[in-house]
Amino acid sequence: YFVMNQRNQYKKFKCGKRVPLNEERIAALEEIGFEWSKEGKAPVHWQKQWQEQFEELKQFVEEHGHADVPLSGGRDLNSLQNFVIRQRSHYRKLKKGEKVPLNEEQIAALEAIGFRWSMAGILVRRPRMKKH
Repeated sequence: YFVMNQRNQYKKFKCGKRVPLNEERIAALEEIGFEWSKEGKAPVHWQKQWQEQFEELKQFVEEHGHADVPLSGGRDLNSLQNFVIRQRSHYRKLKKGEKVPLNEEQIAALEAIGFRWSMAGILVRRPRMKKH
């Protein structure tokens, strides 16, 4: 609520309206990295979560030699399965011109490890789980 309130006040302030927000508060917020616009930016926690899941996918690639996470790989792969499904969905929406949290850097990172944007017609074997 605080962030939304500050952004709304900032817009009004820029239009010359009287609001509790002033130059001093604007400077203080900018000093701690406050973003006045959320356009084109995913929240920091999403970026962190994306990076963590990307690292999990890279580990999968190292272990299996490919980035084709099977969609029926059991509970051990649930998080990773959801991640790859979301990335493909975001990519399709992006290609249609919709706004999505997936950015060009993330697309390049995924492609660099051999990620496929479509699994149509590709048979993926379920990975063998290591016995302990």
